[in-house]
Formats: sequence, structure tokens, C-alpha cells
Amino acid sequence: MPEDLYANCIWLEEEESPFGVRCLDCRPFTYQVGRDSAGPVVVERFQKLRGV
Repeated sequence: MPEDLYANCIWLEEEESPFGVRCLDCRPFTYQVGRDSAGPVVVERFQKLRGV
């Protein structure tokens, strides 16, 4: 995974955050991690193990 992916994460101030508190917007990282998963088999196993 490219290290610069973390550089795309930014802090949102409380005024910018949908939660009303300062938080880290790590969507660029999580979107990439989701795309890099092993595919539908991993997703199905995750859901089965967690009762989703």
C-alpha cells in the first residue's frame, strides 16, 4: 500500500465535521483498503462471521 495514501487523510474541524467534533477524515485510506481486499469471498466471510 502506498505510504502517500496516509498523507491524503486530513483533520476536519468541528465546523466541517458531520459529527460536530474535530475528527480525522481517513476516507481516502479506507476506500483504498476496501479496493485492495481479496474480493467478494473476504466480504462474505466477514459478514458471515459477524452475523451481518
